Amino acid sequence: MTSRAAGYVRVSTPIQAKEGESLSTQRQAIEKYCKSKEGVELVEIYADEGISGAVTEKRHGLLRLLEDAKAKRFDCLIIHRLSRFGRNARELLNNVEELNKNGVMFISLKENIDLANPYGRAMLGMLASIAQLERDIINEQMNENKITRWKRGDTFIGKPPYGYLWNKDKKVLEINPVESDVYKRIVNMYIHEGMSYRDITIKLKEEGIICKRAPFSNVTIQYILNNPAYYGNYILNQYQYEGNRRKKVYNIGGKKKAILMKPSSEHITFNISPLISKSEWDKVQEKRKFNIVKGKRISISRDYWLRDLLVCAECGATIKPHHGSTRKNGTFPRYYSCSWASTSKKGLKAAGKSKCKLPTIKAEEIESEVWSSLINKLSFGGFELGGEYCPSYLERSLECENYEKQIKQLDIAIENMIRELKRKERAKQNIYTMIEDERFDINDCYDKLRGNDKEMIELKSRINDFSIKRDALQSARANSFALLEFVKDNSEWLENMQIELANLRPDDKKIFSESLIGKIAVYKDVEAGAPKPWSFENLSINFNRAIFERFASEGKISRLDKNGPFDPAASQF
Repeated sequence: MTSRAAGYVRVSTPIQAKEGESLSTQRQAIEKYCKSKEGVELVEIYADEGISGAVTEKRHGLLRLLEDAKAKRFDCLIIHRLSRFGRNARELLNNVEELNKNGVMFISLKENIDLANPYGRAMLGMLASIAQLERDIINEQMNENKITRWKRGDTFIGKPPYGYLWNKDKKVLEINPVESDVYKRIVNMYIHEGMSYRDITIKLKEEGIICKRAPFSNVTIQYILNNPAYYGNYILNQYQYEGNRRKKVYNIGGKKKAILMKPSSEHITFNISPLISKSEWDKVQEKRKFNIVKGKRISISRDYWLRDLLVCAECGATIKPHHGSTRKNGTFPRYYSCSWASTSKKGLKAAGKSKCKLPTIKAEEIESEVWSSLINKLSFGGFELGGEYCPSYLERSLECENYEKQIKQLDIAIENMIRELKRKERAKQNIYTMIEDERFDINDCYDKLRGNDKEMIELKSRINDFSIKRDALQSARANSFALLEFVKDNSEWLENMQIELANLRPDDKKIFSESLIGKIAVYKDVEAGAPKPWSFENLSINFNRAIFERFASEGKISRLDKNGPFDPAASQF
């Protein structure tokens, strides 16, 4: 009976593919093997020329081979060596498994692998791992070599700055005449014509001028004007990266951030022809600093304690505070408005945005309503109504029945999964018995065993996850009981604390609010007869014990103790 054989060959670089040496060597070895085997007919050799083994989606020959294997167009696949079939161990083993599913025998000439027995399959796994290790080492060596060549100036990694291009033949960064003229125009518009980033962006967009591949933006203009490369100080390889983004660290409040730098010994200084002088570049920086300081002169008063908390539900933008232009009773009126509602037409055009319809909001009105809503939800004690006790919002939010229901559901789910796991363990023992019985297909048994093991691992993982959730709920339930008892036992002190909270300074109100509530979504209220043209969504409060403890320690609210001051041991708050 004739056996239909197929071959697969691959080379990693276009140069190898062009010369054909590696491809021809692989082809000859496969053809020679088939001729030496009686009854073996070579029906086709699939090829990927100049394609890296790491780029599976571009290996059209391999993808076509796997499709033909499903269609039963050949009985065995022959390769020259494992590394030609893919140096990623997982990919190689998955592809071999795919062939095995479709009844296709796998033969590697160099490694002389026989998959008809467990030792051959084990050897395949070990050799695949070795091939992957070899690839990782080669990649590491190539990267190190690339960095070395970069430091010498023999190559360029990344994209040259706007206004320059990399000449591969001369191995130098050359000035791009068209882009350099645009850069000089940008500098002139900024320094001499007094145009802002936004004005420059609009001007360039109107003229159809793009930055490399995309239109200019305010951020792009700022980056170009701040880049010291344009006066010849071009330093590369300075920053640490996460993927394609520079790695940053934030302070505890999450506000300020710093870009992480590499050690100065790893920095690379590149020779580059300047487009402007150092003195001209310094003028640009002076103008930038002046504009930044000028913007800060319009200070945001601490009175705006809702700053950073309000977002526009209409367009998703930040709602920012600002003063009115006319004094009333000796002070400027205070407002909040959506940033895209208060942006000028010019600014909207530069950003490609449309004007938001959220109306301007009087600061006193929204601050009063938000604070009232917050305090009402922090009503720590309930009240009697018609002989029945009505719990407060806080008591309802700490209702322990919800915890009981969730814990019970998790217990039932865990019990069911444990029973299913025991069933899988019995099935595993049955499969081992089938493997010992020669009447069953050993490959089919191994497939079932692998599938069963995978399901058992998933079940154990889910049991562990559900157990952690149950323990967390039980702990939360205990804390809720303790807090409810505390609320009931200290109602007088809590009522007094509400008065003290209402008298907090604006900056303390900001801290207090941010610790308890997230963003407040404000939307345009179009209901007929609405008292005002805006409203905000129902506040969601996350009770934060730490903020009460902090304010008590700072003397902003009363402490609780046996004699009137504070007894930490007695407080569950």
